[in-house]
Parts: sequence; structure tokens; C-alpha cells
Amino acid sequence: MGVRPLERGWRRIAVHPQPGSTLTHAKLTVPTLRGDVELELSRAANRMTLQLTVPGNTRANVCLPVGLLDEHPRMMLNGVLAPTITPAGRDGQLCLQSDLLGGAHTIVSQ
Repeated sequence: MGVRPLERGWRRIAVHPQPGSTLTHAKLTVPTLRGDVELELSRAANRMTLQLTVPGNTRANVCLPVGLLDEHPRMMLNGVLAPTITPAGRDGQLCLQSDLLGGAHTIVSQ
């Protein structure tokens, strides 16, 4: 499901799901020193939805696989169009420009 630490003590995490072309739903809880990371992913056609809970005192770098999204993908964060980037050397990913802070978030590709 692509949840892993980027900094010691899970201070900063990566949420980079790679569900493949056939998985349509998955749910995961990852216990960390700072609290549980909860991730629920659902897919229909070229649209992906993530329900993500990030523990307090944690930042999350969120990226989606471009190959499973629309031709010109955009990401909505909690109902608002979010600025995105394609990181250098990672052409296959579309990432939120800023890390998410602790709390519950909904990320939808469009």
C-alpha cells in the first residue's frame, strides 16, 4: 500500500500506493510510534480515492501512480483542487505539492 517512514520515528511518511490495474479496494492500518496511519483506497475506472488519517506530529508525502489515472490527472484534497508536482526522476507519480499534516484527509484523483 506504499506507507513507509521517510524520517526516523515516523516523523515524515510516504503514502505512495501502487494498487496495480485490478485492485479496486483496500484498507490498511499501520501502527507507528506517533499513532496509527489509516489508509483506505478505492478505484473506479481512472479515478482513485484515498481516505487517509495521519497521526499528529507527522507529515505525509502523498503520491498517486499516473498510469492508473486520467490522461490529464488532477488531485482534489478535502474537496479543493490541490497543487501537484511530478518529482524529478519519478515521472510515473503525481504528488501533492505540500506534505499533509496530522488529521483526516480525502484525496481524489480527477
